[in-house]
Amino acid sequence: MNASLPVLRITIKELVIEIEDERAVQQLGASLGALFGHVGSAAPEEVLLVTDAPRKRRGRPPKAKSAVKAEKLSRKRRPRSEAATARIRQMGEEGFFSSPRRAADVKTALTAGGYKLENRQVYATLKYMADKGILQRAQEGDDGNWTYQMAATGE
Repeated sequence: MNASLPVLRITIKELVIEIEDERAVQQLGASLGALFGHVGSAAPEEVLLVTDAPRKRRGRPPKAKSAVKAEKLSRKRRPRSEAATARIRQMGEEGFFSSPRRAADVKTALTAGGYKLENRQVYATLKYMADKGILQRAQEGDDGNWTYQMAATGE
C-alpha cells in the first residue's frame, strides 16, 4: 500500500470497503460530504471514517409487560412438602387409592383441597408416581383411560 495515496474506509456493520484510487476517493468524499451536509468536498489528504453508527433494533418493538404476566412472575410457589406429589402420596396413605381411581377423580380431590392444577399436570404427576413405583397404573378398557392404585409395599 502506497503511503502517499489516501485511503477511504467505510465500515457498515461488518462490511469494509477500501478505495486506493485518489480520484475515486475525492468523488466519493464529495458525495459523502454532500450526503452528510458538509459544504465542499473532502480534501484528498483527509480520511473519512464512518463507523459504529448506532444500531437500530430489527423486528418488532418489545411488548409491554402485561399485568397478568407480572402477577404470574410474582406469585409464591408451594413448598415441596405441599406439592401435588406430596398431596397425592398423602391421599394414598389416607386410603384414597384403595380402589382404582381415574385421573379425573384425583384432579377433583386435589381441586377440593385447594390445588389448582391443569389436567396435563395431574396426568404427568400420576405417570411420574407410577414410574417411581409409588402408584400402580392399569389401562381401563380399550378407550385409553388409565386407573391408579397404591402400589403394594410388602414385597
